[in-house]
Amino acid sequence: MTVTTASTAFATLVDAGFVHAHLTHSALRLLDVGMRRNTDGVLTASRGDYELARIPGAHFLDIGTDLSAPGPLHFMLPDAAQFATAMGAAGVTETSNVVIYSRDNVWWATRAWFVLRAFGLRQVSILDGGFAAWRDAGYEVENGPPPPAVAGHFPPREPDLSLVAGRQDVLRALAAGGVVANALSPAQHAGTETNHYARPGRIAGSINLPGAALLDESGRFLPAAALADMLAPVAGRDVITYCGGGVTATAVTFALALLGHPSRVYDGSLEDWSADPSLPMETG
Repeated sequence: MTVTTASTAFATLVDAGFVHAHLTHSALRLLDVGMRRNTDGVLTASRGDYELARIPGAHFLDIGTDLSAPGPLHFMLPDAAQFATAMGAAGVTETSNVVIYSRDNVWWATRAWFVLRAFGLRQVSILDGGFAAWRDAGYEVENGPPPPAVAGHFPPREPDLSLVAGRQDVLRALAAGGVVANALSPAQHAGTETNHYARPGRIAGSINLPGAALLDESGRFLPAAALADMLAPVAGRDVITYCGGGVTATAVTFALALLGHPSRVYDGSLEDWSADPSLPMETG
């Protein structure tokens, strides 16, 4: 599926063939944002995988450090200076056509997309199917140390916080009949699957829109018509997406954006919400 917007030279969602055809595009900046769990179950950036094989010319960004603020909560928006430094190191400017890909779950790419959009970049695309789609197509790969960075300048500026929700926004949305959508699995939503948060279950009154349900067996987004059917109950409403730490939620926000529907991401998600016993949660 390819969805275009008037403000971008590239589509919001592009396939491997499109990226291959535009590898020499002067404004193209490819970002590899792969993450994986190590043998101890800890999430780490998959820089080693990147150095073994990557799309030619891609630069690596660590979601957990380059694009997240340090602090007790993981994957929160960075500040203006941190973001500008990360973009400059990757050669990204305000006029770049950025294409992001991940290696396992697409929500690492959609999280990066969300962060870049929050800081005002509008020409940001995601490679549908990620690095696996590139390999499946038989295209060439590059390995070894990262390529020399193309010096870039990105002016520090504050993020657009209208794209982000906090605790009080969630409470107001629930009271006003808005939609608070949990992007985790049905078992995590119900609280029957063990999680790493202070309390099991979901934000009381929230619905379940699993990020994984938006994808086909190859990890690509479902066709536009199928996404529209799936998201029809929330389309046009005030939607806040959440998950465990604000990552999988961005896959739902991305899918809604493909269909022209804005939504906000609760950045702290359950990591923040479940730690406060005064905030309502439910199971079942």
